[in-house]
Amino acid sequence: MRTIFTTDQVHERDRFARWHDIARQGIVDHDAKPACRKSFQAELQVGAIGTNSLAFFRSSDMTVSRTRRHIASDATDEIFVCRQFSGRLVLEQDGYQVGLEPGDVTLLDPAVPYAAHFFGGSELLVFKVRRNALEGRVGRTRALTARALPANADGRLTSAYLGLLPFHANGLSAAVGVT
Repeated sequence: MRTIFTTDQVHERDRFARWHDIARQGIVDHDAKPACRKSFQAELQVGAIGTNSLAFFRSSDMTVSRTRRHIASDATDEIFVCRQFSGRLVLEQDGYQVGLEPGDVTLLDPAVPYAAHFFGGSELLVFKVRRNALEGRVGRTRALTARALPANADGRLTSAYLGLLPFHANGLSAAVGVT
């Protein structure tokens, strides 16, 4: 993974605005509001596995929303597989709400409006998978978004696998990627 932005060397008055611009480009277009602009801290790393991209970010407390306006101007044919590394995240989509703790995994569909609340110290991996590739394996994803992956053996293995991706992403061959 390659760090494309950190607030470490950015003046406090500019931190959130710069972060938001980079996150809108590197993850997906959205609106966001920090709990405190003055103390806001964040970092964004990106990588790839085959044709699938990864974004790993750390952030201070903030709320995020992706609306129909964003979707109309920034269509994507991806599903986000989200794995929480630290902190807490609450996602709402399609009438469902999920609270993610470290190790928890859920799907998020950027083609459907959503809201999120990142609590301070949140670290999240977003694995962007082409919709047709994922749905070819698991069926329609609409019934899976904003719901925690079960804590059974399959769910724990999936979480563990996703937990390794940031450390190996750019070094893996294209054969490992989801096609």
